Amino acid sequence: MFSEIYLLPDTKEQLCLAWQSEGYVQIDHLLSVDEYIRLAKSAWGKGKQVERADCYSYELVTAPALHKAFGEELMKHWLGSILGGKIRTIKLSLRHFGKGDYTLLHDAQKSEGVARFFFIFSGTWDASWGGTLHVRREKAQTLEVGIKGNRFFLVRSREEWRSFIQYVNHLAGKETFVIVEGTVS
Repeated sequence: MFSEIYLLPDTKEQLCLAWQSEGYVQIDHLLSVDEYIRLAKSAWGKGKQVERADCYSYELVTAPALHKAFGEELMKHWLGSILGGKIRTIKLSLRHFGKGDYTLLHDAQKSEGVARFFFIFSGTWDASWGGTLHVRREKAQTLEVGIKGNRFFLVRSREEWRSFIQYVNHLAGKETFVIVEGTVS
């Protein structure tokens, strides 16, 4: 499933150290090319548009292959090696974003678990189209995670960390992306 480099003990140790000092880790090309292509085929599956004007607009995706891949024991074990403990559960949300979609920072956004991760499925994406994942930490600079296929972003799940997806504007045309968001406990 994973690119071989991310299974090496030295790499996992470096990721663990970055996690401990910064509270977040960004990884490009987490999955092997074959695995990424296989899972990407199911990422744009059937979904249901959900909207709440003061909070979000996106499509919830149903993709059993993604739920299996990101919720399985291998992912729990790998995340545990970075977070420094055993992972019991991973709750997943699969969201499809296209023109006009977004999420907003909201006071009702609650922090659960010990960490949250975001995995991106995307074709070529231009930053001028919007859609950037922003992770905001109180009294600190906002982290911007650009939309790029096979990108993984792991962040502490605390009250001071909140995330949102920038509005996807008309320049995106018919281009879309899918984010797998996981809450790790």
